[in-house]
Amino acid sequence: MNDQLPDDQALAAALTSTLASTAGDTPAAPVTLLHRLPNPHVSSFPSEIVTCRLANGEHLRLLCKYGGAGHPGFGHRGGVAYEAEVYRRVLAAAPLTTPRFHGAVAAGPGGQVWLAIGFLEHALRLNHTRDPAFWEYSAAWAGRFHAHHEPRAHDPGLAFLNTYGAAYYAGWARRTAEYAAPQQADLPWLPDLCRRAEEALPELLHVPRTVIHGEYYPMNLLIEDGTVYPVDWESAALGPGEIDLATLTDGCEPGVVLRLENAYYLARSPHEPPPHSPRALDLARTYVHLRWLGATPGPRLRRRAWRYDELRTLGERLGLI
Repeated sequence: MNDQLPDDQALAAALTSTLASTAGDTPAAPVTLLHRLPNPHVSSFPSEIVTCRLANGEHLRLLCKYGGAGHPGFGHRGGVAYEAEVYRRVLAAAPLTTPRFHGAVAAGPGGQVWLAIGFLEHALRLNHTRDPAFWEYSAAWAGRFHAHHEPRAHDPGLAFLNTYGAAYYAGWARRTAEYAAPQQADLPWLPDLCRRAEEALPELLHVPRTVIHGEYYPMNLLIEDGTVYPVDWESAALGPGEIDLATLTDGCEPGVVLRLENAYYLARSPHEPPPHSPRALDLARTYVHLRWLGATPGPRLRRRAWRYDELRTLGERLGLI
Protein backbone atom coordinates (compact mmCIF):
# COMPACT_ATOMS: atom_id res chain seq x y z
CA MET A 1 0.00 0.00 0.00
CA ASN A 2 1.20 3.49 -0.88
CA ASP A 3 2.62 5.02 2.31
CA GLN A 4 0.58 8.18 1.63
CA LEU A 5 -2.62 6.14 2.00
CA PRO A 6 -4.09 4.78 5.23
CA ASP A 7 -3.94 1.07 6.01
CA ASP A 8 -7.08 -1.04 5.73
CA GLN A 9 -7.88 -1.00 9.42
CA ALA A 10 -7.61 2.80 9.74
CA LEU A 11 -9.62 3.40 6.57
CA ALA A 12 -12.39 0.98 7.55
CA ALA A 13 -12.68 2.64 10.96
CA ALA A 14 -12.75 6.12 9.41
CA LEU A 15 -15.41 5.18 6.86
CA THR A 16 -17.48 3.49 9.56
CA SER A 17 -17.44 6.70 11.56
CA THR A 18 -17.95 8.96 8.55
CA LEU A 19 -20.83 7.10 6.92
CA ALA A 20 -22.62 6.52 10.21
CA SER A 21 -22.31 10.22 11.08
CA THR A 22 -23.71 11.27 7.72
CA ALA A 23 -26.61 8.84 7.96
CA GLY A 24 -27.27 9.66 11.60
CA ASP A 25 -26.70 6.07 12.73
CA THR A 26 -25.63 5.47 16.33
CA PRO A 27 -23.74 3.37 17.14
CA ALA A 28 -21.74 2.99 13.95
CA ALA A 29 -22.20 -0.25 12.00
CA PRO A 30 -18.86 -1.62 10.74
CA VAL A 31 -17.90 -0.97 7.12
CA THR A 32 -16.07 -3.73 5.24
CA LEU A 33 -13.49 -2.80 2.60
CA LEU A 34 -13.76 -4.82 -0.62
CA HIS A 35 -11.43 -3.14 -3.13
CA ARG A 36 -9.00 -0.23 -3.23
CA LEU A 37 -7.79 1.11 -6.58
CA PRO A 38 -5.44 4.01 -7.44
CA ASN A 39 -7.13 7.18 -8.62
CA PRO A 40 -5.75 7.79 -12.14
CA HIS A 41 -6.60 11.49 -11.79
CA VAL A 42 -4.92 12.12 -8.45
CA SER A 43 -4.03 15.81 -8.01
CA SER A 44 -2.82 17.87 -5.05
CA PHE A 45 -3.57 15.29 -2.36
CA PRO A 46 -3.46 11.47 -2.22
CA SER A 47 -6.72 9.83 -3.24
CA GLU A 48 -8.09 6.46 -4.29
CA ILE A 49 -11.25 4.64 -5.37
CA VAL A 50 -12.67 2.48 -2.59
CA THR A 51 -15.41 -0.13 -2.78
CA CYS A 52 -16.95 -1.02 0.57
CA ARG A 53 -19.88 -2.96 1.96
CA LEU A 54 -22.20 -1.55 4.60
CA ALA A 55 -23.75 -3.58 7.39
CA ASN A 56 -27.05 -3.75 5.45
CA GLY A 57 -25.24 -5.37 2.50
CA GLU A 58 -25.23 -2.24 0.31
CA HIS A 59 -22.07 -1.67 -1.74
CA LEU A 60 -20.65 1.83 -2.14
CA ARG A 61 -18.00 3.11 -4.54
CA LEU A 62 -16.24 6.11 -3.04
CA LEU A 63 -13.56 8.56 -4.01
CA CYS A 64 -11.51 9.02 -0.84
CA LYS A 65 -9.14 11.97 -0.56
CA TYR A 66 -6.64 12.35 2.27
CA GLY A 67 -5.40 15.61 3.77
CA GLY A 68 -1.72 16.20 4.28
CA ALA A 69 0.99 18.69 3.54
CA GLY A 70 -0.19 20.85 0.65
CA HIS A 71 0.72 24.13 -0.99
CA PRO A 72 -1.79 26.87 -0.12
CA GLY A 73 -0.97 28.64 -3.38
CA PHE A 74 -0.54 32.10 -1.85
CA GLY A 75 -4.13 32.10 -0.60
CA HIS A 76 -5.59 30.44 -3.68
CA ARG A 77 -5.99 26.89 -2.42
CA GLY A 78 -7.39 25.31 0.72
CA GLY A 79 -6.83 21.72 1.79
CA VAL A 80 -8.99 18.65 2.13
CA ALA A 81 -10.59 19.96 5.35
CA TYR A 82 -11.52 23.15 3.51
CA GLU A 83 -12.94 21.20 0.58
CA ALA A 84 -15.02 19.11 2.97
CA GLU A 85 -16.54 22.31 4.38
CA VAL A 86 -17.34 23.48 0.85
CA TYR A 87 -19.24 20.23 0.26
CA ARG A 88 -20.96 20.44 3.63
CA ARG A 89 -21.82 24.15 3.79
CA VAL A 90 -22.09 25.25 0.16
CA LEU A 91 -22.73 22.41 -2.25
CA ALA A 92 -25.15 20.40 -0.11
CA ALA A 93 -27.64 23.27 -0.21
CA ALA A 94 -27.21 24.16 -3.88
CA PRO A 95 -29.84 22.89 -6.36
CA LEU A 96 -27.16 21.71 -8.79
CA THR A 97 -25.37 18.44 -9.47
CA THR A 98 -22.20 17.54 -7.60
CA PRO A 99 -20.87 14.14 -6.48
CA ARG A 100 -22.64 12.96 -3.34
CA PHE A 101 -20.89 14.03 -0.16
CA HIS A 102 -20.64 11.00 2.13
CA GLY A 103 -18.74 12.80 4.85
CA ALA A 104 -15.34 13.66 6.26
CA VAL A 105 -13.49 12.80 9.42
CA ALA A 106 -10.30 13.93 11.15
CA ALA A 107 -8.54 10.58 11.12
CA GLY A 108 -5.07 11.12 9.71
CA PRO A 109 -1.81 11.77 11.55
CA GLY A 110 -2.01 15.16 13.20
CA GLY A 111 -5.76 15.25 12.68
CA GLN A 112 -5.71 15.53 8.87
CA VAL A 113 -9.14 15.24 7.33
CA TRP A 114 -10.16 12.36 5.08
CA LEU A 115 -12.98 13.10 2.63
CA ALA A 116 -15.38 10.60 1.00
CA ILE A 117 -17.56 11.46 -2.00
CA GLY A 118 -19.50 9.28 -4.41
CA PHE A 119 -17.43 7.84 -7.25
CA LEU A 120 -19.02 8.35 -10.66
CA GLU A 121 -18.45 5.02 -12.35
CA HIS A 122 -19.04 6.01 -15.96
CA ALA A 123 -18.06 9.67 -15.92
CA LEU A 124 -16.01 11.30 -18.66
CA ARG A 125 -13.82 14.31 -17.99
CA LEU A 126 -14.75 17.28 -20.14
CA ASN A 127 -11.21 17.63 -21.47
CA HIS A 128 -11.56 14.13 -22.96
CA THR A 129 -14.45 15.07 -25.26
CA ARG A 130 -14.98 17.60 -28.02
CA ASP A 131 -18.76 17.31 -27.94
CA PRO A 132 -19.85 20.97 -27.98
CA ALA A 133 -23.04 20.16 -26.09
CA PHE A 134 -21.09 18.95 -23.05
CA TRP A 135 -18.95 22.09 -23.10
CA GLU A 136 -22.02 24.32 -23.28
CA TYR A 137 -23.68 22.33 -20.47
CA SER A 138 -20.60 23.02 -18.36
CA ALA A 139 -20.70 26.74 -19.09
CA ALA A 140 -24.40 26.84 -18.25
CA TRP A 141 -23.82 24.90 -14.99
CA ALA A 142 -21.39 27.61 -13.89
CA GLY A 143 -23.83 30.36 -14.85
CA ARG A 144 -26.63 28.81 -12.80
CA PHE A 145 -24.31 28.12 -9.86
CA HIS A 146 -23.11 31.73 -9.79
CA ALA A 147 -26.65 33.09 -10.13
CA HIS A 148 -27.79 30.95 -7.20
CA HIS A 149 -24.99 32.08 -4.90
CA GLU A 150 -24.69 35.75 -5.84
CA PRO A 151 -27.48 36.79 -3.40
CA ARG A 152 -25.66 34.82 -0.68
CA ALA A 153 -22.24 36.45 -1.18
CA HIS A 154 -22.52 38.30 2.16
CA ASP A 155 -24.11 35.43 4.07
CA PRO A 156 -22.18 34.86 7.33
CA GLY A 157 -22.42 31.14 6.66
CA LEU A 158 -20.05 31.60 3.72
CA ALA A 159 -17.51 33.68 5.65
CA PHE A 160 -15.19 30.66 5.89
CA LEU A 161 -14.52 30.84 2.14
CA ASN A 162 -11.38 32.48 0.81
CA THR A 163 -12.15 35.94 -0.55
CA TYR A 164 -10.23 37.53 -3.41
CA GLY A 165 -9.09 41.03 -2.47
CA ALA A 166 -6.74 43.67 -3.88
CA ALA A 167 -3.67 42.24 -2.10
CA TYR A 168 -4.46 38.77 -3.42
CA TYR A 169 -4.56 39.97 -7.05
CA ALA A 170 -1.48 42.16 -6.63
CA GLY A 171 0.56 39.24 -5.35
CA TRP A 172 0.19 37.31 -8.61
CA ALA A 173 1.28 40.28 -10.69
CA ARG A 174 4.33 40.91 -8.50
CA ARG A 175 5.42 37.27 -8.46
CA THR A 176 5.01 36.99 -12.23
CA ALA A 177 7.33 39.96 -12.72
CA GLU A 178 9.81 38.51 -10.23
CA TYR A 179 9.81 34.97 -11.64
CA ALA A 180 10.09 36.15 -15.24
CA ALA A 181 12.97 38.58 -14.54
CA PRO A 182 15.59 36.20 -16.02
CA GLN A 183 13.64 36.32 -19.30
CA GLN A 184 13.26 40.11 -19.34
CA ALA A 185 15.25 40.47 -22.57
CA ASP A 186 12.60 38.37 -24.32
CA LEU A 187 9.68 39.96 -22.46
CA PRO A 188 10.49 43.70 -22.22
CA TRP A 189 6.80 44.59 -21.98
CA LEU A 190 6.05 42.33 -18.99
CA PRO A 191 7.25 44.52 -16.07
CA ASP A 192 5.00 47.39 -17.17
CA LEU A 193 2.05 45.07 -17.62
CA CYS A 194 2.52 43.54 -14.18
CA ARG A 195 2.86 46.93 -12.53
CA ARG A 196 -0.28 48.26 -14.21
CA ALA A 197 -2.16 45.01 -13.59
CA GLU A 198 -1.73 45.63 -9.86
CA GLU A 199 -3.80 48.78 -10.34
CA ALA A 200 -6.30 47.31 -12.80
CA LEU A 201 -7.14 43.93 -11.27
CA PRO A 202 -8.87 45.46 -8.20
CA GLU A 203 -11.59 46.54 -10.65
CA LEU A 204 -12.75 42.93 -10.23
CA LEU A 205 -13.76 43.84 -6.67
CA HIS A 206 -16.60 45.87 -8.19
CA VAL A 207 -17.89 42.98 -10.29
CA PRO A 208 -20.79 41.09 -8.63
CA ARG A 209 -19.28 38.60 -6.20
CA THR A 210 -20.46 35.01 -5.87
CA VAL A 211 -19.17 31.57 -4.89
CA ILE A 212 -16.74 30.34 -7.53
CA HIS A 213 -15.03 27.01 -8.07
CA GLY A 214 -11.69 28.75 -8.60
CA GLU A 215 -10.30 26.10 -10.96
CA TYR A 216 -13.24 25.42 -13.25
CA TYR A 217 -11.04 23.70 -15.78
CA PRO A 218 -12.31 20.93 -18.09
CA MET A 219 -10.20 18.36 -16.22
CA ASN A 220 -12.23 19.10 -13.07
CA LEU A 221 -15.61 18.65 -14.77
CA LEU A 222 -17.10 15.16 -14.94
CA ILE A 223 -19.86 14.31 -17.40
CA GLU A 224 -22.15 11.36 -16.70
CA ASP A 225 -25.44 10.73 -18.52
CA GLY A 226 -25.26 14.24 -19.97
CA THR A 227 -25.00 15.83 -16.51
CA VAL A 228 -22.12 17.96 -15.23
CA TYR A 229 -20.44 17.15 -11.89
CA PRO A 230 -17.63 19.56 -10.92
CA VAL A 231 -15.02 18.08 -8.57
CA ASP A 232 -11.90 19.27 -6.68
CA TRP A 233 -13.39 22.19 -4.74
CA GLU A 234 -10.33 23.04 -2.64
CA SER A 235 -9.93 26.36 -4.52
CA ALA A 236 -13.53 27.52 -4.02
CA ALA A 237 -13.74 31.18 -3.06
CA LEU A 238 -15.81 34.34 -3.09
CA GLY A 239 -14.99 36.26 -6.25
CA PRO A 240 -16.27 37.27 -9.69
CA GLY A 241 -17.91 34.48 -11.66
CA GLU A 242 -15.94 35.56 -14.72
CA ILE A 243 -12.95 33.75 -13.23
CA ASP A 244 -14.67 30.38 -13.63
CA LEU A 245 -15.63 31.29 -17.19
CA ALA A 246 -12.02 32.30 -17.85
CA THR A 247 -10.68 28.98 -16.59
CA LEU A 248 -13.27 26.96 -18.53
CA THR A 249 -12.31 28.70 -21.78
CA ASP A 250 -8.57 28.86 -21.05
CA GLY A 251 -6.71 28.06 -24.28
CA CYS A 252 -9.88 27.43 -26.33
CA GLU A 253 -10.39 28.50 -29.93
CA PRO A 254 -12.21 31.85 -30.38
CA GLY A 255 -15.36 30.24 -31.80
CA VAL A 256 -15.60 27.87 -28.85
CA VAL A 257 -14.99 30.72 -26.41
CA LEU A 258 -17.88 32.72 -27.89
CA ARG A 259 -20.31 29.79 -27.64
CA LEU A 260 -19.34 29.13 -24.03
CA GLU A 261 -19.65 32.79 -23.10
CA ASN A 262 -23.15 32.88 -24.57
CA ALA A 263 -24.18 29.69 -22.74
CA TYR A 264 -22.77 31.00 -19.46
CA TYR A 265 -24.40 34.43 -19.53
CA LEU A 266 -27.75 33.09 -20.72
CA ALA A 267 -27.81 30.64 -17.80
CA ARG A 268 -26.68 33.25 -15.30
CA SER A 269 -29.31 35.79 -16.37
CA PRO A 270 -32.05 34.00 -18.35
CA HIS A 271 -34.75 36.65 -17.88
CA GLU A 272 -32.73 39.85 -18.29
CA PRO A 273 -30.05 41.13 -20.68
CA PRO A 274 -26.85 39.24 -19.80
CA PRO A 275 -24.59 41.25 -17.46
CA HIS A 276 -21.67 40.69 -19.83
CA SER A 277 -18.69 42.96 -19.20
CA PRO A 278 -15.93 42.30 -21.75
CA ARG A 279 -13.45 44.25 -19.62
CA ALA A 280 -14.25 42.22 -16.50
CA LEU A 281 -13.77 39.00 -18.45
CA ASP A 282 -10.47 40.25 -19.90
CA LEU A 283 -9.30 41.15 -16.39
CA ALA A 284 -10.34 37.70 -15.16
CA ARG A 285 -8.35 36.09 -17.96
CA THR A 286 -5.38 38.31 -17.13
CA TYR A 287 -5.57 37.13 -13.53
CA VAL A 288 -5.70 33.47 -14.64
CA HIS A 289 -2.50 33.84 -16.70
CA LEU A 290 -0.75 35.70 -13.88
CA ARG A 291 -1.79 33.00 -11.42
CA TRP A 292 -0.10 30.34 -13.52
CA LEU A 293 2.97 32.43 -14.24
CA GLY A 294 3.26 33.70 -10.67
CA ALA A 295 2.85 30.33 -8.98
CA THR A 296 6.27 28.69 -9.35
CA PRO A 297 9.64 30.02 -10.52
CA GLY A 298 11.99 28.02 -12.68
CA PRO A 299 12.05 26.08 -15.95
CA ARG A 300 8.29 25.41 -15.96
CA LEU A 301 7.78 29.03 -17.04
CA ARG A 302 9.30 28.29 -20.43
CA ARG A 303 6.66 25.63 -21.06
CA ARG A 304 3.98 28.28 -20.59
CA ALA A 305 5.18 30.58 -23.37
CA TRP A 306 1.71 30.66 -24.90
CA ARG A 307 0.44 32.31 -21.71
CA TYR A 308 2.87 35.19 -22.20
CA ASP A 309 1.53 35.63 -25.74
CA GLU A 310 -2.08 35.71 -24.57
CA LEU A 311 -1.19 37.94 -21.63
CA ARG A 312 0.39 40.45 -23.98
CA THR A 313 -2.71 40.48 -26.19
CA LEU A 314 -4.92 41.03 -23.14
CA GLY A 315 -2.58 43.76 -21.84
CA GLU A 316 -2.81 45.64 -25.11
CA ARG A 317 -6.60 45.34 -25.21
CA LEU A 318 -6.93 46.53 -21.60
CA GLY A 319 -4.48 49.41 -22.14
CA LEU A 320 -1.94 48.03 -19.66
CA ILE A 321 0.88 48.20 -22.23
